[in-house]
Amino acid sequence: MSGALSAMIAAAFSGSGGGGGGYTIVQTFTGNSIWTCPAGVTEVDYLVVGGGGGGGCTTGGGGGAGGFRTGTAATVSANTDYVITVGGAGTAGTGFNSAAAVGGNGFNSSIVGGSSPSPFASPGIVSTGGGGGGAFNQSNGKNGGSGGGGAYDAYPNGGLGNTPSQPSAGGNGAPAVSYQGFNGGNNGSVSNLGSGGGGGVTSEISDSESELEL
Repeated sequence: MSGALSAMIAAAFSGSGGGGGGYTIVQTFTGNSIWTCPAGVTEVDYLVVGGGGGGGCTTGGGGGAGGFRTGTAATVSANTDYVITVGGAGTAGTGFNSAAAVGGNGFNSSIVGGSSPSPFASPGIVSTGGGGGGAFNQSNGKNGGSGGGGAYDAYPNGGLGNTPSQPSAGGNGAPAVSYQGFNGGNNGSVSNLGSGGGGGVTSEISDSESELEL
C-alpha cells in the first residue's frame, strides 16, 4: 500500500510535565503490525481503510475504493496487543476476453484485539477491500467496500458497495455515515469504455477528540 493510509490510531494522554497540558499521539500503519496499548490509555480514535480493487483490462471497469471505517473513543486496555492487518490492492486485469482480464478485489484491513466492550474484540473492526473492475465479455464489476466499475458490452453493471453491509462507524457510538463505501459505476452503453469504480467514503478524525486522565 505505497503511500496509502490504511490504518490510523490516535491516543490522547494527559500531561505530566511542567506544562501540564495533554497531548495526542497519532500512529499510522501501511503494513501489518502489532500495536501495544500504552499504560494510561483507555480510549483511542481510529481510521481503517481497505485495499483498493484492481481495474479490469481492455474496456474494463475501474477498481472500487477500499471500505472506510472510523470511530472515536473506542475502548482499549493497557498492555494489550492489537493486531493491525493492512490489506493490499487487488490485482489488475490482464489480457483480453479472458477470465484474467477481470480486476481482483482489494484485501481487507482490520484492527483486532482486546475484549468486549471494545469494538476491536474479535472479529474486530474490518474494512472490506474494494471490488475489482469488470471486463469485456467476462464479468460485471465486483462487490466490495466500494464496488468495481462495469465493463463495456454484455457486463455493464457496477458492483455493489458497502458489501458486507456495515456502517463506517465501528462502535462505541461514534458518529459517522451508515455505510463503508459506494456502488461502482454502470456503463451506459458507451462503446469501448469501462465505468469508474465506486469512490471512497470520507470523514475526519480530530487530534483532540479523546481526553484521558492518567
